[in-house]
Amino acid sequence: MLTAALMRPAVSGGVMGETVLIFDLSASMQAQANGESRLDEAKKKALSLVDGLHDGERVTVLAAGAQVRQCVTRSGETHPVRAAIEGLTAQNASADLAGAVSLARAMGRDIPGLNIIVFSDTYEAADDVQVVRVGQGADNVAILALGASEQGKAYARVMNYGADTRITLECQADGVLCDVVTADLKAGESRALLLDAPEDYTTLHARIVEKDALALDNERWYAAQGEGSYRVALAGENVFLEKALSLREDIVLLRTTAQEAAEIENIDLYVFDGELPETLPQSGAVLAVNPKAQVREIACGEAREADGEMRVSTQRAASSLTENLTLKQVALRQYTPLAGGDAVLMLGEDTLLAVSEQGGLRTAVIGFDLHDSNLPLKADFPVLMQNLLSFLLPNVRESVQDAVCEAPLTLPVDARAESAQVILPSGKRCDAQQADTSEQGVYCFEQHYADGDTRSVYFTVHGDAAEYDVRSVGAPGGEVREEKSLVDPGMISKSGYPLLAPEACETLIKELLPLATLVTPNLPEAEAITGMQVTEKAQMRAVAEKIIALGAKAVLVKGGHLSDTADDLLFDGNTETWFPGKRIPTKNTHGTGCTLSSSLAANLAKGLELTEAVRASKAYVTEAIEHGIELGSGCGPTHHFVDLYRKAGILD
Repeated sequence: MLTAALMRPAVSGGVMGETVLIFDLSASMQAQANGESRLDEAKKKALSLVDGLHDGERVTVLAAGAQVRQCVTRSGETHPVRAAIEGLTAQNASADLAGAVSLARAMGRDIPGLNIIVFSDTYEAADDVQVVRVGQGADNVAILALGASEQGKAYARVMNYGADTRITLECQADGVLCDVVTADLKAGESRALLLDAPEDYTTLHARIVEKDALALDNERWYAAQGEGSYRVALAGENVFLEKALSLREDIVLLRTTAQEAAEIENIDLYVFDGELPETLPQSGAVLAVNPKAQVREIACGEAREADGEMRVSTQRAASSLTENLTLKQVALRQYTPLAGGDAVLMLGEDTLLAVSEQGGLRTAVIGFDLHDSNLPLKADFPVLMQNLLSFLLPNVRESVQDAVCEAPLTLPVDARAESAQVILPSGKRCDAQQADTSEQGVYCFEQHYADGDTRSVYFTVHGDAAEYDVRSVGAPGGEVREEKSLVDPGMISKSGYPLLAPEACETLIKELLPLATLVTPNLPEAEAITGMQVTEKAQMRAVAEKIIALGAKAVLVKGGHLSDTADDLLFDGNTETWFPGKRIPTKNTHGTGCTLSSSLAANLAKGLELTEAVRASKAYVTEAIEHGIELGSGCGPTHHFVDLYRKAGILD
């Protein structure tokens, strides 16, 4: 049938047949079966068609990778068409097949009876497009993530897109083998594997030893942050600023005076608290707090008494700087309105915080003394400071986080650098603005300065994970991946107050529970769901079994309402796991259940196994309760930023 399509007779007007051959060059086309890739199969089928061309027939070849490329255009000769097809290679990214088909339609707009044929393992046929399906379903195990864990440890998250199997995972640190682990993976299972690693290394490389259908995802790399990527001069003795700056592991902090700071060379960020030098630095970013004088493009007005509530600016430029800010109950005594730059924080119509960028130099000005506000005591402060630092010190790692092969790469080149290069995994050097990201592995971003200084930052680029599931051929992405869902009933508060109407409770039990990977009832909710009384630890297993019988895959019965302990029970229908908990004498427990379920959802999304996720989340919530915030006259909230505050030295 396909041969007939290529050999159709002349149409009206005497124009011979025209055909566009589109080749899917996505990463999944590298999948192997019987020693042959899906792309190899596509080439064979296409070449057999080309060999049957009649004189006068014209063929166009389009290669659909991350970008669409015309290999041959309307050729009536067999040789160039064959050469183009034989020279095709699969990429490590997804393919823009929709764009290729659109281009083919546009090219053939004035050609009656144009044939469009797509060779692919996933593309679904349209009315005017014929699909030649290639490949067969295959098993595959992928390394989805590799990173540092605690000191002396790393982790690799693996996903099994096939039948039950056992894998061997090797890990190297700077080219030296540091650990080998084996793991049994069930079909569709995702698991985080802990690996031994040295305390100091530049790069990690993990590799699955066993061969499977797709070699691309059997390797993954990780580049350590490195120490002291940025030099920051802090003028003044503001403990709030010092603690906030110390949260960035890539900062070397120099404590000095305003005048001395302006005279230090090779500073990436100058932080002035109150006092400014006579002449501002001509290079490096500037953060000025309560300066009372113009700072580059940002001018300061006359001091005013604060009247109203602080709010975030609606300017688009402020969106990334105000991310995750609430500004609830932030008090301010006095401020200096700012003019110029982009507004970030406002009081009425006045600007409290503004930022600007001119000539490659970034500036941020806070128009009030931090000691005149309770902002430094709020959870918003470390969040705001990290947002500001991300703006003032464009981080290479943030710019290329989860970088994918063939995706556009934008690197933050320092305006002071004389040149910037990227060293590819192959060792080849190229200009930083023209970096080739077709290869997966470790890249090095180098910036060279006039004084001979070179600053290097490593980052990684990997294949597109959307291509790793090669279990089936047809629908894009293969079979449906394992999805995890968590249901926090939210039916009854810890004080016993009903939160859902009776009909809503019925819907939750009948329709939501059967969909749940994990359901997390407290004891009153467990009673409402099952109709069984549970007031002591010995009764928790029975209600857990009943909830499993209602359709949930696993249940975490929370024991916060027990009189003597706060032990929780995890039950999946077979295995019973207890998580001991201590009772903490505090009234600041508002939101404990929501905090736990949110933490569990995040840990499950990160790939932790159910037991590991519960253990990590319970530890986090316990600590958040221990450091609950005294707020208002009732029950205060748990401390969601306890880890961040401890790192900053605010908590013991």
